[in-house]
Amino acid sequence: MDGGGIPVGFVTAPANRHDSPLLAETLDAAAEALGGLPEATSIHLDRGYDSDTTHGRLRERGLVAEISKKGKPAPLTATKRWVVERSGSWQAKLAHKKLL
Repeated sequence: MDGGGIPVGFVTAPANRHDSPLLAETLDAAAEALGGLPEATSIHLDRGYDSDTTHGRLRERGLVAEISKKGKPAPLTATKRWVVERSGSWQAKLAHKKLL
């Protein structure tokens, strides 16, 4: 997603599949949509991505990663991903309220 929360690339997958194995494909889709990722692109991920495999994939691409650490509670603004999470939550609450 860009700074405004707009998706720039996506990959479709079954709902029961974890997101982390799709990271490389998602980054490829974003790079294709943008004509390449800008230099020093910063990737913000939640703690589900905190693994050696993910760190390696990001290093191979020369990307800077900000990933919440496993086992440690993350403050709401630990990474910039909270913008996306809160937006989804607010939209769901609005939709639910409209249904009532």
